[in-house]
Amino acid sequence: MERKIVLLVILTGAGFIAEAENAAPSFPCDRAKNYAETTICATPGLAAADRELAEIYLSVSNQGGIDPKALRKTEDHWLADVRNRCTTPACIRQAYAARKQELLEQSARAVSPAAWEETRPFPVQPALWSEVMALVGTSCARPYTDHKVFLHGFDTPQGFPPFMVIRNGVTVAPAEKNGSRFAFLIKDGDNTCTIVDVVVLPSSKEATSFLLCKTESDTLTSSGFGMRRTGEKRPAAYWSVDDEPSSGKSRINRVPLDVLGLIGDNGVICSEAEYTGGVFD
Repeated sequence: MERKIVLLVILTGAGFIAEAENAAPSFPCDRAKNYAETTICATPGLAAADRELAEIYLSVSNQGGIDPKALRKTEDHWLADVRNRCTTPACIRQAYAARKQELLEQSARAVSPAAWEETRPFPVQPALWSEVMALVGTSCARPYTDHKVFLHGFDTPQGFPPFMVIRNGVTVAPAEKNGSRFAFLIKDGDNTCTIVDVVVLPSSKEATSFLLCKTESDTLTSSGFGMRRTGEKRPAAYWSVDDEPSSGKSRINRVPLDVLGLIGDNGVICSEAEYTGGVFD
């Protein structure tokens, strides 16, 4: 995605941070003093998550519009009352995923309140969101079969396509669980698939159509997916699917259509993909 107007500096989780599985955590392991810290030190994936979160925290604390003292207070609360209360690796993983999302949202709001208001995440129960975020980076439950992406415990929302190909090797799969709807970003390989990102979709009362979208304007060139309310022409929300320059990994970014002036003739073009024998036209 190419933008001539940069609105958010930390939208997608500090893409400048390497996600090496063998990264050391942000604290010295010889001083680990509780279950969470000793488990992080013994688990490469959790150590990498800790290092990434520390880098994001540092960036946000130095950002204009952020109160460093207030941020430190919320960080201390998270450490004492959330992370350090975990008794399983899964709990720690979910805690880090949720905290990362909180910091990124706070950063986005500080950079551009108008853009944040337009792209603020759709509501979802915290426990379910932590469960969903824990799937990022894992393999799909099974490879593609009968034109579906199988995720254990999730269903395809009624009236939605089972998946849409954004570009070669990058697929979006809508899914639903406990009344909440999500869009999983899938990276395709040889008979494998990996979940690389996920976002919450609006409820069935807010939007009904799942759309394949693209835009080419003076401010944004991208492709992705969107949703539209019944009876309306303009999308209620649009997400571009972008490759991070530093890592090459694909990510989902909610685009502030009104702020960027992408409504009307100069806006996002969306269409309902027709499913014909495994191909969307």
